[in-house]
Amino acid sequence: MPCRTNHNNYYFFPVFLSYFDSPFGEVLIANTPKGVYYLGVVNDQSGYVANDFEKRFGYAKPQKVETLLQRTARDYLNGKMDEPLAFHLKETSYQTEIWRRLLYIPFGKVITYATLAGCNDHSRAAWAANGKNPIFWIVPCHRMVYTNGKFDRYSWGKDIKTRLLAWEFVNSEI
Repeated sequence: MPCRTNHNNYYFFPVFLSYFDSPFGEVLIANTPKGVYYLGVVNDQSGYVANDFEKRFGYAKPQKVETLLQRTARDYLNGKMDEPLAFHLKETSYQTEIWRRLLYIPFGKVITYATLAGCNDHSRAAWAANGKNPIFWIVPCHRMVYTNGKFDRYSWGKDIKTRLLAWEFVNSEI
C-alpha cells in the first residue's frame, strides 16, 4: 500500500477524532482534512493513549467528530478496502522512509530491524523510528522483530503485538 504523506504544518488544520471497536479493542483515530495522523489502541491504556496523544499533538484542539477518512481507515482495518490512505504526519525524513518501508512488509510476515534499516549498523535507528510510529496497525510497526526473532517492547503492549501477529499469520495466504 503506497504511503501518501502531507508535510504541511498541523497548526492550521482542524483535528477530528473518534473511537471505534476493532478485533484488538477500542481504537482512537484522529485526522486532519489532509489525512490520518493518529491511530492508537485504547483498551486498558486510556491514560497512555491520552498522554501519548497530548505529547505528540498538544497544540491540537480536537473535535469529537467521525469523518469519512476515519470510516475509510476503519474499513481498511476490517479488510473491506485496500486503497491507499492519506497520512498527515509530523516526522523526520528518516522516520518517513522507515514508515514507508514498513508498508511493504507482507501481511503475516515479520522482518528484523537490521533488514528494515538495510544494515546492522543502523538497526537501532530503525528501531527508534519504528517506535515513534503514530499509526497503529495500518503502518505495520508490529511486524518488526530483533535479529534473534524476539520482541520485548511495543507501544500498545506485548499482548496486542502477539495477537496482531497471530491474527495476521492465520489470515494470510500462505
